[in-house]
Amino acid sequence: MTTVREHYDALLAEHYSRMFGDFETKVAEQRALLERLGVTASSPGALAVDLGCGPGFQSIALARLGYRVLAVDFSQRLLDELIGRTRGVAVEAIAGDIRDVARLVPEGVELAVCMGDTLAHLERAIPLGA
Repeated sequence: MTTVREHYDALLAEHYSRMFGDFETKVAEQRALLERLGVTASSPGALAVDLGCGPGFQSIALARLGYRVLAVDFSQRLLDELIGRTRGVAVEAIAGDIRDVARLVPEGVELAVCMGDTLAHLERAIPLGA
């Protein structure tokens, strides 16, 4: 059986963004959703984390709302796409498994998001203390 990571690496990452339509339209949609939910940075550059960021729809939306964003995903192809789109916005792409968030992300996070079907893609939980 193929793992989720293998599936993304071999097949899905190449087509992921196109499945959602126009990138900027999707970013605007996500920004509008975050605004409706009352998401605002408490101060310019407050830290937000986007877990399972993919190509960065929410990451870029959060940065445009004033956050400094750490975008975490295990797909290097999707992270490379995100990096190519981050000109002028405060987004740092981090390659890693979202289950390792405590090791990947510094303290002082104001907001963490994990949107879409990201959690459904987790293959297994990491035991506490691992």
